[in-house]
Amino acid sequence: MDYSIDADVPMPKKGVVKYPFSDMRVGESVYFEGMDTNSKPAVAARRYNSRGKLFECRKVSGGLRIWRVE
Repeated sequence: MDYSIDADVPMPKKGVVKYPFSDMRVGESVYFEGMDTNSKPAVAARRYNSRGKLFECRKVSGGLRIWRVE
């Protein structure tokens, strides 16, 4: 069996990134159609707050919008 040793290959992040919170800048928001403030995206945003970024969730017409506020 042959093996190839490579350099400069970036390691993928652990797990699957389901929501774009790590890529958001202050003032940006993301819309989730048909969701509310108790949905999985809202819970994930609240958990993400402990990582030094602050998110706010609001029920809007037809769904949920999450803003990065800090």
